[in-house]
Amino acid sequence: MTVDADRRQALREAAEAARYAPSIHNTQPWKWTVHPDRLELHAVTDRQLTVQDPDAHMLLLSCGAALHHARVALAAAGWRVRVERPAGTPLAVLHLDEQAAPEPAAVERFEQLKARHTDRRTVSETRLGTPVLDALVAATESEGARLHLIGHDQVIDLAVIVERAQKTETSDERLQQETAAWVGGERSDGTGIPDANLPAGLPLTTVAERDFGRTGTLAAGEGHDTAATYAVLYGTGDERHEWLQAGRRSTRCG
Repeated sequence: MTVDADRRQALREAAEAARYAPSIHNTQPWKWTVHPDRLELHAVTDRQLTVQDPDAHMLLLSCGAALHHARVALAAAGWRVRVERPAGTPLAVLHLDEQAAPEPAAVERFEQLKARHTDRRTVSETRLGTPVLDALVAATESEGARLHLIGHDQVIDLAVIVERAQKTETSDERLQQETAAWVGGERSDGTGIPDANLPAGLPLTTVAERDFGRTGTLAAGEGHDTAATYAVLYGTGDERHEWLQAGRRSTRCG
């Protein structure tokens, strides 16, 4: 293939790799436009959860995760990428500068990306060690974000907050209808949360698992969350481009 054909193929494959990105209720609220010399990321507002996400914060986080995955795919192919973030539309534009032999770490990161998935089963009884937690905090800070580890004495407070939030969501009929549109069943386009990813029953834990109002076919296990480590991942800004960046950073840290 010619250099231009190589670039276009790499951009197509990056857009395809972005479908592995996590998104709110797996709505995948993004669209890619492939040009001979660039890849454009657009938000799909038809997939915005207008009840749960009226300010489109979750939509932007989701698109940021997709942007991260596209960059990982290009790095695994040896491409150096320059990212432009226009003030309006599109959300981001990826330009390919040059190609070299890919670094082994970049290839390994791409393989991990394809294996990543949300696991709603109960956690094991083995606690994460301090070196692992320190490494997660350091990785988060290297991406310009923050990771606050919740102490054991704060878990009960977290449980109360989650319970209150759950009751608020359960009492909101519009929110429940919006969630039901994306949760359970199977969809031909691969969006939504299928039954196979939903626990057959909510486990008995101190901090409640998210209740989607529907059970699935996933065996959640008989464990508890006594060995779990909870953390709050957050940024310092609230502008549109910062939410997009937060989605990219949180995926990189995860």
